[in-house]
Amino acid sequence: MILFAQALIAAIAAAASRLRLFSLRELAVHRRRTIASIAVMAVSAMYLVAIFGIFGSITGSVNRLAGGVAGIAALEVSGITDAGFPDSIAADVAAVPGVAVAAPMIRMSAPTASRPVLLFGADKSSAELGGTLKDAVSRPLEEVSQAADGVQVGPGVGHAKDEQFQLGSGTVTVTDVLQGEQQANLNGGQYVLAPLTLAQNVTGRQGQLDSILITTKPGADLAAVRASVTSAVNGRAIVAPPSMRAARAGDGVKMMNYMALMGAVVALVVGAFLVYTTMTMAITQRRPVISMLRAIGGRRATIVRDMLAEAAILGVIGGAIGSGIGILLGRIAIGRLPPAVTQGLEARVEYWLPVYAMPAALTATVLASVVASAMAARQVYKVSPIEALAPVGVSAADRVPRWLRVTCGVGAVAVFAASILIVLGRTGTIAVIAMCALFCAEIALGFALTVPIVQAIAAASVGHRDDRAHRGCHHRHDHRY
Repeated sequence: MILFAQALIAAIAAAASRLRLFSLRELAVHRRRTIASIAVMAVSAMYLVAIFGIFGSITGSVNRLAGGVAGIAALEVSGITDAGFPDSIAADVAAVPGVAVAAPMIRMSAPTASRPVLLFGADKSSAELGGTLKDAVSRPLEEVSQAADGVQVGPGVGHAKDEQFQLGSGTVTVTDVLQGEQQANLNGGQYVLAPLTLAQNVTGRQGQLDSILITTKPGADLAAVRASVTSAVNGRAIVAPPSMRAARAGDGVKMMNYMALMGAVVALVVGAFLVYTTMTMAITQRRPVISMLRAIGGRRATIVRDMLAEAAILGVIGGAIGSGIGILLGRIAIGRLPPAVTQGLEARVEYWLPVYAMPAALTATVLASVVASAMAARQVYKVSPIEALAPVGVSAADRVPRWLRVTCGVGAVAVFAASILIVLGRTGTIAVIAMCALFCAEIALGFALTVPIVQAIAAASVGHRDDRAHRGCHHRHDHRY
């Protein structure tokens, strides 16, 4: 074990010395090329992290609110439309065997004089749900308020105790301002808690509900209870797990999320192409150094590993810079979301970066850099120490083999056809992946057809030049006579 550790340390030290002597010096000399490679990876990472942050904040805010309100509820009855459903359904649901608690609720955005707030209307059964909702509403349900129009507000609403304010079509009085970490985290503290009847009156929803949260009795079969509740509801509302509300909110922005992710994929592909071009130029310029290393016993695998390590370092630097900028842009964007995005959300959108955002961005940039560099580093395996000293364009490494272009072309056509079939027949994430593969296939097809395209353009250019020369000769001949 000790010998292995010593060998590993020695190998790392040797690799660091090679990178310092060869790679870092080349990167410093050609700093513009280095900055361009880092910048394009930074843009790709910035785009990815910003997208993950924006859409992760939307879905995360809705999930946290849904989880805080639902508590231990296993099922939820929700309205088919925003109009809700008759409150008579609550009694039908409570009578279903296996149902322990059926807590009716009003949960909707209600206007105030300053800005809309999330209004919760609940009765005493909501205290049995547990979680954040229990901590937030147990007090007003256990105590009888002295004011008939009394409500409790979250710490972020901005109203003090005993203050009156306009809520919906009525005026309410603040009996208490809820304090505590859980109360502040629930929708960012932007909510109003009211008795169910009062909430129905100020919103004009008399006899209507938005939600019934259901807990089951111990030992009850959830599938059987759900089937029975669905039968009792009889098509007047939707019966689903509480997480379904968050899923529906996410569906509203899923198309924009997919479009943004496709843009990020395009940015990554363009960045990889630039890294490939940059690494190809670097290998061409380093041929004398590579030939010297080969002549003194350097192994091809070692040289290639150093180049891939160089590309990985550039990818990490670009990804780290871009991730930081992406977080900043995501925070700015969350505060400026257009109403078209937020109008269907009951939750207040707060910035929340998913834990996978930065690792995914760094992985994507490093992987794109390494794969692009590996494609360029194939030249090292094709050049002998003597041939490496040949001028650019003469060596066999400067010519792409025909079989490689044919393989890329056939593979691109196959991916192109498969992607079109998937996009036409499927929807969702699979279709988005197919569209991303389609972009990559287009680039591979362009690589495969580079020679015919260049030859056609060259032939057209030569033909055009010959025609101009021919017309010039005729003009001079006619002028002479």
